[in-house]
Amino acid sequence: MPELPEAETIRKQLVPFLSGACVVSQRTGPYPKIFLSGIPDLAGWKFSDPGRTGKVLIFSMASPGGEPGVLLTRLGMSGQWTVSDPQNPLNSHTHLTFLLKTRDREILLSYRDPRRFGRLEWQADKSLSGILQTTGPDILEVQARYFEESVHASQRSIRTILLDQKIVSGIGNIYVSEILFEAGIHPDKKGSRITKAEALRILESSRTVLTRAVERGGSSIHSFKDAHGEAGENQIHLKVYGLDGLPCQICKKPILKKESGGRSSYFCPLCQSKRKKPSA
Repeated sequence: MPELPEAETIRKQLVPFLSGACVVSQRTGPYPKIFLSGIPDLAGWKFSDPGRTGKVLIFSMASPGGEPGVLLTRLGMSGQWTVSDPQNPLNSHTHLTFLLKTRDREILLSYRDPRRFGRLEWQADKSLSGILQTTGPDILEVQARYFEESVHASQRSIRTILLDQKIVSGIGNIYVSEILFEAGIHPDKKGSRITKAEALRILESSRTVLTRAVERGGSSIHSFKDAHGEAGENQIHLKVYGLDGLPCQICKKPILKKESGGRSSYFCPLCQSKRKKPSA
């Protein structure tokens, strides 16, 4: 957490505030060596529309002289960008704050991260280095042939493959369980045994599950809040994640939970033992 839907929710909410906004001043928190990699004083720089790849938020900027720059953010476990009134008190977990001048007012853009697993990184351009160097193609934009070949070449489980941000980016522990349930594929099935049809089904299910989650503002299971400090609603629509012991919505068999590598996997042993995609 946050995963692609949560990052995309924040990105979409920031667009009307950041597009053309100018940095008046900035302030760093108590852990600059952990969070901030090469970020200069950006007073006078202007934001353009923010972008995203997987879980990484991409803030393109321009200096007063027109020089380009990019602020990259990997949100980690609890990272969050928020917009607020400059008079509001800052949270104790705030690590970077910009005072921005928009067309009609001043606002605060703040990055907070209680668990401190996130990272902010500055680049002169969007070249593949740093955070982006270890970020594969976005799961919503990945080419089917690349995805199929990458999956089939691996002896790892399909769940592990989908969680590998170097192969495809954007999926974490919540949505990998939901996607594989939607696709009707067991999480332990090896990539080398995934057929072309199954790979395409996983891609289709990824787009379905993640798009719905974005429309619902993401999943607030632990600490996720959007750019306005509000919780998402997708958690009430989850079909397997966190629902171990409860009946599957399709076949009524109990949802199972399996621990692997410090992470929990949730699945239906009946629906995901068949090739046929379950239908809600």
